[in-house]
Amino acid sequence: MNILGLFGLCLMLTMSPAIAAPPAVKTADFATSAVIACQELAASSRLRPLSIAVIDTSGTRILFARQPGASIATADTALLKAKSAWRMGVPTALLANVPANDASTLQLLGIAAISGGAPLKLADGTLVGSIGVSGAKVTDDDGRCAAAAAAVVH
Repeated sequence: MNILGLFGLCLMLTMSPAIAAPPAVKTADFATSAVIACQELAASSRLRPLSIAVIDTSGTRILFARQPGASIATADTALLKAKSAWRMGVPTALLANVPANDASTLQLLGIAAISGGAPLKLADGTLVGSIGVSGAKVTDDDGRCAAAAAAVVH
């Protein structure tokens, strides 16, 4: 299945009335844990200052952290990566290698096809939000931080 088919499937599933609402989750708890895990990895890896955005299942920003010295532009990029992971249901790093035609379409749809976004899921696979990270010198480092954050939510 190409990326556009995947996007259409994700869009269809998110709009389906048959999908039950996720169970009540203490949003602040998972969001805070995700941001702390990301910041700890960044500190231990001596990464450049980051911006970190967490959104809930409706795509609403619920937590944002911008480390001192992080570029102002990283704030918008972190939110874009979080929303991209939420819309597609996969880490944004997986979108980085899509063919040029599909990448252009993703860009038109406002989806970041670069590392740094990850869906946040409970152990049973229930989506509770997503995280976006921006600011590291290498985009793979943004992805590592997002993955560390996603791991603690399980």
